[in-house]
Amino acid sequence: TASAIRLSLVGSEMCTRDSCGSMEGNVNLIGYDQHELTLLFCTNSYQLGEFDVPGKSQNLLYTAAGRAILSHLPAMDVVSLIFSAERIPFTTKTIIEPKTLMGEIEQAFKNGFAVVSREQNGDTVSIASGILNDQNEPIGAVELTGAWEKLRWAKKRKRLGNAVQTLSTSISTNLKNHSLP
Repeated sequence: TASAIRLSLVGSEMCTRDSCGSMEGNVNLIGYDQHELTLLFCTNSYQLGEFDVPGKSQNLLYTAAGRAILSHLPAMDVVSLIFSAERIPFTTKTIIEPKTLMGEIEQAFKNGFAVVSREQNGDTVSIASGILNDQNEPIGAVELTGAWEKLRWAKKRKRLGNAVQTLSTSISTNLKNHSLP
C-alpha cells in the first residue's frame, strides 16, 4: 500500500541518517495493516541464523514490534486477538498466558517500547516502539533485535528502548508532517 511505501522510505532514510548505526543488532522497520506485520527494511548487522528479508511476515504476539503495536490498539481488540490466536511456546521463555501477555502489552504502552527476551529464539532480545499515523493509530514499528549476551541487562534495554522510541516518534512525526497529496 502507499502508506507502507511511504513508511519504508521515511523510516529507511531516517535510520541511515540517525542512530541505527550505533544500535547493537539488527534494526528493522515493520509495517502493520489489518493485524498483519511485514518486514519492510532491515540492517542485518546481527546474524540470527538466517537473513531477514523485506516482505517476511512477523508474529503479532511474540515479537516486540507486535506488542508495541498492540499497545496502541483498544484493549478489547487486543483481548480478542490474544484469545483467538494460537498461543505457541517457541521456547521455555515464551509467554503464552493471556493475562501475562496483556501485562506485557500494558507495560509496553507505559514504557513507550516493548521488550521480548528469548521468547522466539533463546539467544535473542528484541526491543520495539510503535509508529503512529496522524490519527495516532499504529501503522508500524521500529524494532532492534540483538544477542541476548549483549542485551540482557535492564539498564541497557531501557537505554536502547528509549533510543528506539525516539526513532519511531521521529518517523511518526515526519509522516504526519509530510503527508502525500
